[in-house]
Amino acid sequence: MDLRLDQTPVVAAFAEAVRPIADVIGFYAGGSLAAGDFQPGISDLDLAAVIATNLDDRSREHLRELHEVTRREDPSAAKLHCVYVPQREVVDIHIAHLTWAHGELYRRPL
Repeated sequence: MDLRLDQTPVVAAFAEAVRPIADVIGFYAGGSLAAGDFQPGISDLDLAAVIATNLDDRSREHLRELHEVTRREDPSAAKLHCVYVPQREVVDIHIAHLTWAHGELYRRPL
């Protein structure tokens, strides 16, 4: 799958920055990124990060700060959405996972 990172440099930069904060072990693209019909400036940047374990309060606060800083520094990050799925919860689609979307951090099912 070609994510066309030249069209979505914010995704590559975000992936690099979030790995140590959330102990990310894998990233997956969804939506138009995965389908191959991503349109810069129009499409959302839908990501799923598989993380080693649940995040503690401090890690969640660092994660929120990273999303806010990324959004301030790169306007295209306003459409960057990411769900954080602990590795042991990947198989259960009913669990609400920590999610960043629309400028806030909240929980919702994948």
